[in-house]
Amino acid sequence: MRIEVRQVVIAKFVAAGALWVAGCSGKVVAMDDGAGSGGSGSPRTIDDGPVAPGGSERPGELQDFFAPPNTRARPLARLTRDQLRDIAQDLFNVSLTSQDLATLPKARAVDTTVDPSQYVEGVWNYAGLVAKGAFTNPGNLAGFCEKKGVTEAACAEALVTQVAPLLLQRDPTAAETKAYVAHYVNAAGLPADERLQVVLRALLMSPGFLFPTETAPSAPVADHFRLSRLTLALWNSLPDARSVSNFAADAKSGKATVIDALLKDPRAQRLYERIANHLADLSSLGDLGKAPTLAPAFTKQIQLALRQELAASLAKAVQGGDTDSFSELLTTNKVWVNKLTAPLYGLSSNSDSLEWVATPDEQQRSGLLTAAPLLSVLAGSDEGSVVKRGVFVLERLLCVAPPPPPANVPPLDAAAVPANATQRERLMAHRQPSCVGCHDAIDSVGFGLERYDAIGRFVTTDHGQPITGLGTFPQTLDGPEKKFEGAKQLGKLLAASTQARECFVSQLHAALTDRDSCDDERAVLDDARKRFTATGDVHQLVTTLLTNAPTSARF
Repeated sequence: MRIEVRQVVIAKFVAAGALWVAGCSGKVVAMDDGAGSGGSGSPRTIDDGPVAPGGSERPGELQDFFAPPNTRARPLARLTRDQLRDIAQDLFNVSLTSQDLATLPKARAVDTTVDPSQYVEGVWNYAGLVAKGAFTNPGNLAGFCEKKGVTEAACAEALVTQVAPLLLQRDPTAAETKAYVAHYVNAAGLPADERLQVVLRALLMSPGFLFPTETAPSAPVADHFRLSRLTLALWNSLPDARSVSNFAADAKSGKATVIDALLKDPRAQRLYERIANHLADLSSLGDLGKAPTLAPAFTKQIQLALRQELAASLAKAVQGGDTDSFSELLTTNKVWVNKLTAPLYGLSSNSDSLEWVATPDEQQRSGLLTAAPLLSVLAGSDEGSVVKRGVFVLERLLCVAPPPPPANVPPLDAAAVPANATQRERLMAHRQPSCVGCHDAIDSVGFGLERYDAIGRFVTTDHGQPITGLGTFPQTLDGPEKKFEGAKQLGKLLAASTQARECFVSQLHAALTDRDSCDDERAVLDDARKRFTATGDVHQLVTTLLTNAPTSARF
């Protein structure tokens, strides 16, 4: 859908205080600092007609982009907090902390619950931090006029000419350039770099930057829109000038080799981390508390090292090399370890970096299913959680979300089971009539991962009793329930499952786009599912999703 970007009405800089947009009325409210007639902290409404741009203003019509979903052909897509953070790093060498970004909503690219005012306010703060940092950090834009060797009068236009194409993914029009340069002119009296900060801040508040897929259809033919779609999916960021020079033409012509080149870039690490976090939220690693008996083997340093492991396994699958990389992802007995994490797998290592190593007993490990970072998150403080692991398999690997537990479920009666009861015995004793339906499916598949403790180590007993790992694979598209024993057999069942493969297509699409699929993508995704079910080739799947027009237009 084409949305025309209307001329943004900008209010004049008010030196006494910060400016606030009063809804979409065009009026601007300034919070007086106490020296004005409104008294300390009281709002003043500035409504004296159209005024020129100044040094501290925000666009008043950004909120117009948050029209109700039923007025759009598709839900609104915006740059996310993580994308804005990575763009600041890649294009301006500005590192932002979680605290710096706290005013931005932490939401998916398409999320109709986001408060428009919160997003606009968050972007305003973000743009100010990036603009200041870009002209402060050595080697970036500091001393821009001198480096360019241009007069002060030409400096702002040179900045717009250099930066605007990267943020807008196209060359700015003459009218746009003139409007951005006006910010520099009207900030007269400030040092040159501070005046340029005003220009950059205005560029970072542009709807064409914040809502790239909304304005792209009206962009000139010579833009690098297609390349930016790829880098937003693979790098979580926009392409820099060198990337545009190297890849824009091939991306526009649809050459799949561009994807291979972008995957080799270190910035693609963000993709693998994003997929890992989509499958299982690993954000708690580093602060995951475990029982005192386990804590020495699960320090903060070990937990942070584990974050890299799952991403490395996904990187291997996405980058290709194995035809059926999906099966390897779920069945391999090899693990990525370094000297900190190797002991969790019964291995030893002297390496600071990750190594791809086979475990001594190939039956103990089954790829993603038995990765220590995943198992430790899906656990309690002192033992693994059959329930959490069962929900993970159903929800994330089979796309079958169990219903939420009913209200007022009574706690486990401690007197009903002996103190040394195994987890399996406790779960069986806790089967309430209202819980049996869900827990039959959850626990039955979760028992396949009961041989792993709270930090992902392989164990054989629970309170002195042998652990069997006996479970039941649920009825799926492939047929009726199947009995299995242990993670290895569970991994093989998932690897061969049509439903698991179709589910992985949906999960990968969601991780790449940070949104749900749309109706006009249905045929493409159905075709991708058929192909992936037959091949299990993860690299081919990524390429298909990123090069097909209906899906790629919204990356």
